[in-house]
Amino acid sequence: MKYYLNLQFQLWSRQIQETGVPVFFAGLILLGLLILLNYLFTVYPIYAPYAVALIGLQIMGFLSNHNRNEFLKTAFPTKEYYKIRAIENLLFASPFLILLVIHAEFLVATGFLILSVLMLFLKIKAFNQKAIPTPFKKKPFEFIIGFRNNWATLLILYILFSIGLSFDNFNLGLVCMALAGLSQIRNYDLTESEFYVWNYSMKPKDFLLFKLKRACIQLSAIVFPMLLALIIRYPSYGIFSLCVLLICCIAISFFITVKYAVFPRAIQIPEYLLFCIGIVLLPLAFFLFPYYFNKASQNLKSIL
Repeated sequence: MKYYLNLQFQLWSRQIQETGVPVFFAGLILLGLLILLNYLFTVYPIYAPYAVALIGLQIMGFLSNHNRNEFLKTAFPTKEYYKIRAIENLLFASPFLILLVIHAEFLVATGFLILSVLMLFLKIKAFNQKAIPTPFKKKPFEFIIGFRNNWATLLILYILFSIGLSFDNFNLGLVCMALAGLSQIRNYDLTESEFYVWNYSMKPKDFLLFKLKRACIQLSAIVFPMLLALIIRYPSYGIFSLCVLLICCIAISFFITVKYAVFPRAIQIPEYLLFCIGIVLLPLAFFLFPYYFNKASQNLKSIL
């Protein structure tokens, strides 16, 4: 187990170096990100705890990749496997948990800790044997698979959203909407075969624009009932609801460009961290998006 954790650290360090960023500088960026998150508690005391918990859960969700966990299960006994997963989740959850405790957000911290433990048993599968009906078309496939794998999560969020409206809690409703939208990013954590990309027979930029357009439309379809309910119930706060939808669309578009910039390689921890930094520092995403869009276009030329 110790050997594996050391190997993972060396692997992540090498992946960071491959991006052209020194490991030490990457550490400073992460420290700066934590300082920024701490600052958010003073600027947005209502939303910051939920945003911090969401970012932490999103990162740990990437660690629950089915193929990755299946490899760990074949390489280690069951007891060692859960030890490794517990250590990984603890390492990634600790900074966010500390921030929540420092700012006395004990309820959110408790929920975050419980979900962190439950995510040890979460598996993100590429395919689901149950043909659950979906409102989405066959192409692209990501939302079909994502909907069938995560329908229970969406159901819980919609139930919490309804509770928020019944108790006249706009903040809870807005957070549920944000979670429902941002959770769709994990649909694109699946790395398809090159054949599926080649089969589109499009120019790289047209392919990327098609993916971005469909992702934003399908994400909007998932959160539209929440958006409509919030605008009808709280018309004076309609701009905030629309901004949340816009941020979700920006986030999923940014993630798609990062995915295809490194395709056919799966996205690794450094890319995930860069993505999280870009979303927390939203203006930075507007600078990174054109770079990764062009990089993805160049990368796909050998396939399309």
